[in-house]
Formats: sequence, C-alpha cells, structure tokens
Amino acid sequence: MDKLKIIFFPVGEHDTAGNKRLGNLSKYLGEKEDVKICFFNPSMARSRKSARIYSVAQKIYFKIIDLFRIMAVLFHEREKGHLNVLYFYTGRQLLLHRIFLAKLLGYKILIDIVENPNSLKYSLSKMQSIRTLYFLFLYRIIPWYADAVIVVSKLLKDKIAKDFEGRLPVFLLAVSYDPDDFNVTAEQYPYPTIFYGGSYGSNYDFDSLFKAFNSINKEFPDVKLCLSGNIDNTMKLKLKESIVNKNSIMFLGFLDEKIYFRTICSMSILCMPRNNTIQANAGFPFKLAEYLATGKPVVTSRSSDVSDYVNDDDAYIYEPGDSLKIESMFRLILTDYKTALKVGTCGKLKAQKYFDSYNLANEFYEFLITQK
Repeated sequence: MDKLKIIFFPVGEHDTAGNKRLGNLSKYLGEKEDVKICFFNPSMARSRKSARIYSVAQKIYFKIIDLFRIMAVLFHEREKGHLNVLYFYTGRQLLLHRIFLAKLLGYKILIDIVENPNSLKYSLSKMQSIRTLYFLFLYRIIPWYADAVIVVSKLLKDKIAKDFEGRLPVFLLAVSYDPDDFNVTAEQYPYPTIFYGGSYGSNYDFDSLFKAFNSINKEFPDVKLCLSGNIDNTMKLKLKESIVNKNSIMFLGFLDEKIYFRTICSMSILCMPRNNTIQANAGFPFKLAEYLATGKPVVTSRSSDVSDYVNDDDAYIYEPGDSLKIESMFRLILTDYKTALKVGTCGKLKAQKYFDSYNLANEFYEFLITQK
C-alpha cells in the first residue's frame, strides 16, 4: 500500500474552531507510520501578528510571496511512492492556480465544505460579490477537479451527493475534540457561570440567550454571563439593551488555547445558541464537541445534526429562538446542579463516542486509503 502524504491548506494561523478540527485530525493521522503531514499557512496571516495596517502594496507583496511558497511546497513536499493528497480548507478562497498545479503534479484533491453555497449572500462590496461568484463557480465544477469532498454535516453531505449526482465520494468529518486538551486543572468560580465563546456571526441567536439570561439573573443575581471571543460594538450594544444588570456580564476577551480549555472546564453551564437558518443547519456548531467533553451541563439549540448525536439525556436541547425554554433550562440547572452534572456526564460519554479526534482520524484514514 502507498504511504500517505497530506498537505493541509487551512484558513490561516488563527486558532479558529475550523482549523482546530484539522489540527486534531492531523495530530492523530501523523502518528501513523505510513502518514506524513504538512501544513501550509499564508504569509498574510502570519504578518498580522506584527502589523495591523496594510497598504495595497503590502497585500500584493504577501500574495506574491504566498504564490511562490505554494509552488515550492507543492513541488518539494511531493513524494514518490506516496499517495499525495492536497486538503483544502479555505472557505471561499479556493484558487484555481493551486488546484491545477497540484493536479498536474499528481495530487489527490480534497475540498472541505462547511457552509451551504445556497446561503451565500452578495455583499454591497463589489470585490466581495466577485469573490462569492468565483466561489460558486468553483463549487459547480468540483467534480472536474476534486477527488472527494469533506463536509461537516449530513445536510451538506446529502446536498453535495444530490448536486453532483454521486460523481465523487463525500466524507462526513464531524467536529472533534482532543482528549489531551482536557488534561487541565480548572478552579471553579465561587458563583454560577454561564459561558459562550466563539463566533458572534449570523448563525447564532444571541437575542434569545441574552433575554433568557436577563430573566434568570433576576432570580439568581449572583450568576454571571461569561463571554469570550472578539465581541464587536454591535454585539456590546445588544448586550447593553438586553441585560439590565451590567455587572453580571464578564468579557473574557480572546483566550489562547490553554487558557480557553481551562476556562470552559471551570464554567457551570456552557451554551450553544445556534439559530434555524439554512446556513446554520448546513454547518455544525464546532465548539459543541468541546463543551460536551467538559462533562458540564450544555444548553444547545436543536440545529443542524445536533439531535443525531445527543438527546435530552445528554444535553439540555431547545428549539432555536425559544428564549423561555432556555430560561427554564437555566433555572432547572441552577436549582438542581447535581442532576445537571449527571446530564453533563452523559454528554461527555457521547462526545467520546462521536467526537474523539483519535477515532475520527482512524475513520478518515480508512476513507483515504480507498481513494487511490
């Protein structure tokens, strides 16, 4: 059997949930004797650590540098006697020159899709609209250049199988967590805490979460709403309008990886308030696996494939947009936390069954070796 050489093209160096999914996957794939892993990270992403403002000339410079780096990586990382694989996880940044060069060099092309192309919206910006059109064009011709598609939800898997009439294999790579990340000592807060961390985009229903918290905070005045991630001024304004007691809100900022895992393990309740849009249902809440792995009670909306993995014995599940249900779940948990921890323990078992990155890496490996 040929050995495997996999080059990952992630979004960038940022510790995003999507990149963490690939990091978990590559960690355990790389432990196999017949697998070699290489990550390509864009120069632009690295440079943002040292500079905040870019001129057009700087952007062009980094694009040119990346072009030559990509060419060098594709040429030099290719290995004879290996099944060479190029794994694209770049959102709407799929670039034909990378794809065609890799095809010419004999790479197998895998495209990771985590959003429904039907839900993409055109921006008021001409450049953004052009990028959207370009991505949709590349999506339509996927069977002409890709050898397989990787997805994060069953809805996307069914959609792609239908769109391309089964002309290429589709693999469902679920969200994951790395058990090693949870070997931490977490001190518990002296008061109840409700946590959300991650994206603050349109896939989430923060109106319902904030409304539910504002109500429950009147009954439990010592409870705190802890928020991490990059919260913009619009979201801060929404918080100000929704929650009366401003002292009950804790902004934790952007947490580095080690602090993040220690933080979520120290929280009382973890929340995943996804909404019921086409976009939200096609994707999957990336952080849910990590939340469940803490063994703490998790409050999550019934969006995407959530109900295929957990039920009411494993998590507190509500219909998207139902703030009264979220409120009642908070009340139930805070009133009887011992029972809530039993639900959290069941959730942790489900995380181990479905989202352990070691198991997912083995399943993905079995898929890859059939793609010769």
